[in-house]
Amino acid sequence: MGQSLTYRLLSDSTITPTGGVPTGPAEKLSGTFTWSQIIPGNITGSDAFATTNLNFSSPSYTITLATNPQPLSATATAPNGSTRLSVNVNYVQSTTNPWAIVPFSNGTFTGPANAPTRITFNDEGFYSPADYGYHAGFYIDAILVDDSAVTNQSTNILTLAVTAQLQGATNITATLTTVVNPGKFSLTTKQLLAWLALDEHAEGTYGATNFPAGAQLAIIGSNLKVLGTNQTVLADVSDLLTATDGTNSVFSGKAFTTNGVYDPSATEIEFFKLVYDDSIVAGSVGVKFSLQGILTTTITDSKPAKTTGVVTETITSKMSTASGDGSLNGTPFILTGSLGTSAKLTFMP
Repeated sequence: MGQSLTYRLLSDSTITPTGGVPTGPAEKLSGTFTWSQIIPGNITGSDAFATTNLNFSSPSYTITLATNPQPLSATATAPNGSTRLSVNVNYVQSTTNPWAIVPFSNGTFTGPANAPTRITFNDEGFYSPADYGYHAGFYIDAILVDDSAVTNQSTNILTLAVTAQLQGATNITATLTTVVNPGKFSLTTKQLLAWLALDEHAEGTYGATNFPAGAQLAIIGSNLKVLGTNQTVLADVSDLLTATDGTNSVFSGKAFTTNGVYDPSATEIEFFKLVYDDSIVAGSVGVKFSLQGILTTTITDSKPAKTTGVVTETITSKMSTASGDGSLNGTPFILTGSLGTSAKLTFMP
């Protein structure tokens, strides 16, 4: 087995009874599941995964992972961006187990195939072992919330210093139409955290409408998370806020051939894009924007400590000229400013 990936179902996930007991409309489905990558993969040209944990619940259904055997048709992600889930489960309200979650068609994913950041299974069926009948359908929309098995990830604290110019109002008289000058507001990290708290609360994934003083926004691996003052995760906001690197980068610097430690630093230049979209959340703030530009990252390594050999690595990134556009409750705005990240980690080369 390779790395372990835990996913949380988003608020639009549902299970819909289609016959038998229970009956009725679609029910909101919540829960988590964990994949462990199968290395080497057993499906040609794709990344394969075993489901190692699963807990789903709705008003009428409580579903957990069944013990072996599991289906031979392993869950997989393909290079074309498709994915499928095939797993045997225990349906707690049933007297006969296990049941089977079986794909009717391929789902989709975003992010790397070996660790997708978001997965959508559009059409999964729920089958009974008693009559082999189709009893319910799943719509599963999930984000990656824990990839802790991926080692040596840095916690990049994100900061924004951006000005938004908001479309002004239009005044019409009998002889003249006037569009007033743009309104301006500061899009800082503090403002971003305020929006995220409201959206996470509306989504039902965070218990308050604001994050505590000292909260920070961080990029950890491929996920965006809000951290408390003690670095604990307050909320995973990757369903609302995504960070994307460009396809190519330009690298320069020196590193020791024996251990890969930089001597003492290296620089990477790449395209970077930050996107906020809360349209999936009922009762959201109503924010959509993208901010992008050229990000320059400097990585500096210390000399190994004499007693332990541990190296301290400092990572700083800066986008001096960031620009983008978006809307707030349907009113367009233009963004200009800067973006930066900072991180520090230790490792044994």
